[in-house]
Amino acid sequence: MLKTPLGNIRLFENNIEKKYSYKSLKVSSQHFLVDECISITLKITKNIQNVKVILDMDKNKAIKSEVESGEGLSLISFLKSNLKLSVGTIGDIIGIEYFYLDNGISLTLSKEIDIEELVFNIAWLNMKNPEEESIFTWFAADPTLMGNT
Repeated sequence: MLKTPLGNIRLFENNIEKKYSYKSLKVSSQHFLVDECISITLKITKNIQNVKVILDMDKNKAIKSEVESGEGLSLISFLKSNLKLSVGTIGDIIGIEYFYLDNGISLTLSKEIDIEELVFNIAWLNMKNPEEESIFTWFAADPTLMGNT
Protein backbone atom coordinates (compact mmCIF):
# COMPACT_ATOMS: atom_id res chain seq x y z
CA MET A 1 0.00 0.00 0.00
CA LEU A 2 1.29 3.43 -0.94
CA LYS A 3 1.74 5.72 2.07
CA THR A 4 1.58 9.44 1.37
CA PRO A 5 1.93 12.40 3.73
CA LEU A 6 -1.88 12.81 3.66
CA GLY A 7 -2.80 9.13 4.08
CA ASN A 8 -2.67 5.73 2.40
CA ILE A 9 -3.81 5.18 -1.19
CA ARG A 10 -6.41 2.40 -1.48
CA LEU A 11 -7.57 0.78 -4.72
CA PHE A 12 -10.98 -0.83 -5.19
CA GLU A 13 -12.33 -2.94 -8.08
CA ASN A 14 -16.10 -3.45 -7.98
CA ASN A 15 -16.07 -2.14 -4.37
CA ILE A 16 -13.56 -4.80 -3.25
CA GLU A 17 -10.21 -3.53 -2.01
CA LYS A 18 -7.30 -4.87 -4.07
CA LYS A 19 -3.60 -5.10 -3.46
CA TYR A 20 -1.57 -3.27 -6.07
CA SER A 21 1.98 -2.53 -7.00
CA TYR A 22 3.34 0.84 -7.99
CA LYS A 23 6.44 2.31 -9.49
CA SER A 24 8.28 5.54 -8.85
CA LEU A 25 8.40 8.07 -11.67
CA LYS A 26 10.60 11.07 -12.29
CA VAL A 27 10.11 13.83 -9.75
CA SER A 28 11.24 16.62 -12.08
CA SER A 29 10.86 17.75 -15.66
CA GLN A 30 10.76 21.06 -17.48
CA HIS A 31 7.18 21.48 -16.15
CA PHE A 32 7.47 20.44 -12.52
CA LEU A 33 9.47 19.47 -9.45
CA VAL A 34 7.65 17.35 -6.83
CA ASP A 35 8.63 15.42 -3.71
CA GLU A 36 7.29 12.12 -5.03
CA CYS A 37 5.54 10.81 -8.14
CA ILE A 38 4.09 7.29 -8.27
CA SER A 39 2.25 5.34 -10.96
CA ILE A 40 -0.30 2.55 -10.48
CA THR A 41 -1.26 0.52 -13.55
CA LEU A 42 -4.43 -1.57 -13.38
CA LYS A 43 -5.05 -4.28 -15.99
CA ILE A 44 -8.66 -4.14 -17.18
CA THR A 45 -10.71 -7.29 -17.53
CA LYS A 46 -14.31 -7.60 -18.74
CA ASN A 47 -15.64 -8.15 -15.21
CA ILE A 48 -14.39 -4.80 -13.87
CA GLN A 49 -17.29 -2.35 -13.75
CA ASN A 50 -15.98 0.17 -11.21
CA VAL A 51 -12.54 1.35 -10.09
CA LYS A 52 -11.87 3.69 -7.17
CA VAL A 53 -8.64 5.26 -6.00
CA ILE A 54 -9.16 6.54 -2.48
CA LEU A 55 -6.99 8.65 -0.20
CA ASP A 56 -7.54 7.12 3.23
CA MET A 57 -7.01 10.37 5.09
CA ASP A 58 -7.27 11.08 8.78
CA LYS A 59 -10.76 12.50 9.38
CA ASN A 60 -9.31 14.87 11.98
CA LYS A 61 -7.05 16.61 9.46
CA ALA A 62 -8.37 19.66 7.64
CA ILE A 63 -7.83 18.50 4.05
CA LYS A 64 -9.47 20.34 1.18
CA SER A 65 -10.24 18.55 -2.12
CA GLU A 66 -10.45 20.24 -5.51
CA VAL A 67 -11.26 18.87 -8.96
CA GLU A 68 -8.58 20.03 -11.41
CA SER A 69 -9.38 18.10 -14.58
CA GLY A 70 -8.25 19.22 -18.01
CA GLU A 71 -8.67 18.12 -21.60
CA GLY A 72 -7.98 14.38 -21.67
CA LEU A 73 -7.21 14.42 -17.95
CA SER A 74 -9.30 13.45 -14.93
CA LEU A 75 -7.63 14.78 -11.77
CA ILE A 76 -8.42 15.58 -8.16
CA SER A 77 -6.11 17.31 -5.70
CA PHE A 78 -5.95 17.44 -1.92
CA LEU A 79 -4.44 20.30 0.06
CA LYS A 80 -3.43 20.63 3.69
CA SER A 81 -1.47 23.78 4.51
CA ASN A 82 1.29 23.86 1.88
CA LEU A 83 1.17 20.13 1.12
CA LYS A 84 -0.59 19.26 -2.13
CA LEU A 85 -1.32 15.77 -3.45
CA SER A 86 -2.87 15.07 -6.87
CA VAL A 87 -4.36 11.87 -8.31
CA GLY A 88 -4.74 11.80 -12.09
CA THR A 89 -5.77 9.44 -14.85
CA ILE A 90 -6.48 9.75 -18.54
CA GLY A 91 -9.85 11.43 -19.00
CA ASP A 92 -12.48 11.64 -21.72
CA ILE A 93 -12.32 7.93 -22.57
CA ILE A 94 -15.54 6.86 -24.28
CA GLY A 95 -17.27 4.28 -22.12
CA ILE A 96 -15.96 5.59 -18.79
CA GLU A 97 -17.88 7.83 -16.42
CA TYR A 98 -15.71 9.83 -14.02
CA PHE A 99 -16.86 10.77 -10.52
CA TYR A 100 -15.02 12.90 -7.98
CA LEU A 101 -15.33 11.99 -4.33
CA ASP A 102 -14.34 13.91 -1.20
CA ASN A 103 -11.51 11.41 -0.79
CA GLY A 104 -10.67 10.21 -4.31
CA ILE A 105 -11.86 9.37 -7.78
CA SER A 106 -14.28 6.72 -9.04
CA LEU A 107 -14.58 5.38 -12.59
CA THR A 108 -17.53 3.40 -13.93
CA LEU A 109 -16.66 1.31 -16.99
CA SER A 110 -19.19 0.20 -19.58
CA LYS A 111 -19.18 -3.44 -20.67
CA GLU A 112 -18.23 -2.35 -24.19
CA ILE A 113 -15.06 -0.52 -23.12
CA ASP A 114 -12.03 -1.59 -25.11
CA ILE A 115 -8.98 -0.65 -23.07
CA GLU A 116 -6.30 -2.90 -21.64
CA GLU A 117 -5.27 -0.82 -18.63
CA LEU A 118 -5.86 2.27 -16.53
CA VAL A 119 -2.97 4.33 -15.23
CA PHE A 120 -3.20 6.49 -12.12
CA ASN A 121 -0.41 8.89 -11.25
CA ILE A 122 -0.10 10.26 -7.73
CA ALA A 123 2.20 13.17 -6.98
CA TRP A 124 2.78 15.32 -3.93
CA LEU A 125 4.76 18.36 -2.96
CA ASN A 126 5.36 20.34 0.19
CA MET A 127 5.25 23.75 -1.47
CA LYS A 128 7.58 26.54 -0.47
CA ASN A 129 5.99 28.98 -2.93
CA PRO A 130 2.35 27.87 -3.45
CA GLU A 131 1.58 30.60 -5.97
CA GLU A 132 4.25 29.24 -8.32
CA GLU A 133 4.31 25.56 -7.35
CA SER A 134 0.60 24.68 -7.02
CA ILE A 135 0.52 23.54 -10.68
CA PHE A 136 3.48 21.15 -10.26
CA THR A 137 1.51 18.18 -8.90
CA TRP A 138 -1.04 18.67 -11.70
CA PHE A 139 1.67 18.21 -14.33
CA ALA A 140 3.29 15.29 -12.47
CA ALA A 141 -0.03 13.44 -11.99
CA ASP A 142 -0.95 13.66 -15.69
CA PRO A 143 -0.21 10.19 -17.16
CA THR A 144 -0.11 11.56 -20.71
CA LEU A 145 2.83 13.86 -19.88
CA MET A 146 4.80 11.01 -18.35
CA GLY A 147 4.54 8.75 -21.39
CA ASN A 148 2.15 6.36 -19.64
CA THR A 149 -0.62 6.42 -22.21
